[in-house]
Amino acid sequence: MPRSEYRGRPRPDGNVDGDDTATHPVWKGKTHKAKDGTLNGMKKRTRTIERQFKRGIDMPATVRNELERELRSLKASIGAIENRRNRGHMIKKYHMVRFFERQKASRKLKKAQKALIDSPDDKKIKQDAYVYEIDHDYTHYYPFLERYISLYANKGEEESNAVPPGHVPVPGLKGVQRPPIWSVVAEAKKLGLPALERLRDRLSSDVDPLQEPGHEATEDKEEKKQAKLKGKKGKEKKNDKSKGERKGEKTAAAAAADSSDSGDDSDGGFFE
Repeated sequence: MPRSEYRGRPRPDGNVDGDDTATHPVWKGKTHKAKDGTLNGMKKRTRTIERQFKRGIDMPATVRNELERELRSLKASIGAIENRRNRGHMIKKYHMVRFFERQKASRKLKKAQKALIDSPDDKKIKQDAYVYEIDHDYTHYYPFLERYISLYANKGEEESNAVPPGHVPVPGLKGVQRPPIWSVVAEAKKLGLPALERLRDRLSSDVDPLQEPGHEATEDKEEKKQAKLKGKKGKEKKNDKSKGERKGEKTAAAAAADSSDSGDDSDGGFFE
């Protein structure tokens, strides 16, 4: 049979062999649209605005300002959502180890406090009680968004001989080694609960929990104010100096004029 006359065999579904459009539709591209207000929707809108800026599209200043404000708001919202998700992930990841170490620190603290009742002047017992108290706070207020560093040796290891990785000697406490953040917890405890919560909830290791929020901004504002005042005073001094110089020039000019007048008078008298 000539090839042009072949039409294929009919199938039970009514289609003919070679016609795959019924069972294999042609892909027309991605049809899913990111919904407004969702994380994907905000990311898509952010990319759209950034592309407009990169292309250098001419737009009125008011429109550009609105887009810049929207972009800042979108980035802040995206960062907040991602931080919240990451926080939940990290809390879940280290929940058990923090729980067990909290229980262990609590037992050690109670034991040291009982021993301190019998020997109130024993410096070693006092130090142990203090260390275990900070250990307990450490398990509570270690930053959620940072990898948790264990306080104690693994089960089956002798704590006196085994030191978990990441530990350093604690200044002022003989024979005590703890993670670096342990000392930060101890300092934050002196400042009270708000400082401990700032440490626990900080978004970055660059954030200093021992400094109250807005303190840096106040200092920067004060520094700018002082610099502005210095600049103003310098300008005033310069203006005063310029005025003095102009006054001196006028005085010198007046003196020169007087000298010239007196010279004319004397010359006239001589020739007379």
